Amino acid sequence: MPFDSATFEKPINSLESLAAWLETKDPNEAYNYISNTNCMLCQYFRAKGIDVRSMGTEDYCVETGGTYITLPTGFNDVSNGTIDTFGQALLRCRALIAIAA
Repeated sequence: MPFDSATFEKPINSLESLAAWLETKDPNEAYNYISNTNCMLCQYFRAKGIDVRSMGTEDYCVETGGTYITLPTGFNDVSNGTIDTFGQALLRCRALIAIAA
């Protein structure tokens, strides 16, 4: 079977995967950046099947009183903006992807 890039899913810790998820969200929908249990990144990781218990600016906890995992580079920059809507986050994510290219 030939490789089909349209159906290939990037690793969840990539900006490309985050951008693909943001594209599925209502661009005008706001999120609460300072919510450590329902911010944009909590929603993203939960959509990817990770049971996030708490989110910080540098890491997230996957179990109560348990393991903390460092956020991938750029993820906090995408979620932390002057305007916290999924559309604005997508623009920030695309800008970071362009810089890295």
